[in-house]
Amino acid sequence: FFFLRIRRPPRSTQSRSSAASDVYKRQALRKNIFRALSLYNQFSQMPYTPAVYSLKPFTTSVARIQMKDVVTRIVKSDEVIQIEESQVPAKLVRKPDEILVKRWWIEPPFDKTKKLFVPVYNFQTAEFAGQNIELDQDIFNQPLRRDIIHRTFLFRENLYNLKTHRTKTVAMVSGSGKKPHAQKKLGRARQGQKRAPGRYHGGKAHGAVMRSYRVDLPRKVRLMGLKCMLSAKLAQGELLVIDNEQLDTFKTKNLVQILENYGDKKTLMFVTGYTLDQNFEIASRNIKKINHCFSNEVNVPKLLRNELVLFTKEGLKQLILWLQGRTYCRYKQKHSERPELPYEQERNRIKGIKQKEVPVKYDPSKPLEFKFKVLEQYLKDYEEWKKTNSTIEAGSVSYTHLT
Repeated sequence: FFFLRIRRPPRSTQSRSSAASDVYKRQALRKNIFRALSLYNQFSQMPYTPAVYSLKPFTTSVARIQMKDVVTRIVKSDEVIQIEESQVPAKLVRKPDEILVKRWWIEPPFDKTKKLFVPVYNFQTAEFAGQNIELDQDIFNQPLRRDIIHRTFLFRENLYNLKTHRTKTVAMVSGSGKKPHAQKKLGRARQGQKRAPGRYHGGKAHGAVMRSYRVDLPRKVRLMGLKCMLSAKLAQGELLVIDNEQLDTFKTKNLVQILENYGDKKTLMFVTGYTLDQNFEIASRNIKKINHCFSNEVNVPKLLRNELVLFTKEGLKQLILWLQGRTYCRYKQKHSERPELPYEQERNRIKGIKQKEVPVKYDPSKPLEFKFKVLEQYLKDYEEWKKTNSTIEAGSVSYTHLT
């Protein structure tokens, strides 16, 4: 920033007023640059804390410099969701459709000045369980961007869409390049080679080729699409929070009776934590309209294809942790080291995954520790050989080992 200057015409072709305005512009630019640098240093040297810090895009009107630095917190697993006991279920008030349609690119469906509470229902009875749970505004209250959702859907659908058919062209078909017959005086059509597409056993013209239908999409746009889709499900009333997915028995008929309380839905998706109840897993195998996924497997096509999405409290907590971790990775400073995120700690704790061992640097002051005894024997043999052959003659020059 210190090397930015505003170029101006020579003083001979410049009036006093324009020169004064240039001085004013330079002073304003220098002031804005120092302000931006001070804010950047303040946030880049900030220690790891559970607080939220975010800088809005800072733009100078003079030099058109846009500086954006987002410092996102890493939330502890205990502070992700807040649950309050209540006898009355919370009600969500959505903004009028006229406002959402008129300002569709920027207007969130709910008021951001108020907390976003949703009721928790009992899974077996579909009645209010006496608890209201708070949702994250950055995840469940985003503008309903249909364009971003559509792009994310195309990306997920065509991610592994490959065309493997391939035909042989003129260059691939077997046959020589010799001219079949003379060009003239035979009364036949002129031919340049046997492998022409119009001849028998010739190559295929404009045939099928192998290709990939994958659409490139930035990671920030994918993350934004998932958040918009979750916000749309909540705004349409197709997202419910249940206490858990536990069943007393593994009978399918008992689960079918429970699902009747949630209306006549064609498809339902349960989003649970990393551990699934065994009775629920067995009972839901024969029901076609039930889909299940873990919290870190939620994507836009799954949400679009299911009319009702049921989140357990544990699944909702782990989903928020996962999305907050992804947001931190996308917007963190590139030079800063990536710590182990809370959702990774939670997943490793539940699944019993051990943390990766950090490679130990070599310390010459400490003795070597060998994993195999053969390597230790090799080292001993090398040291004995080194003592006996302290001098090695190479031609007429002798080299002595420095020990």
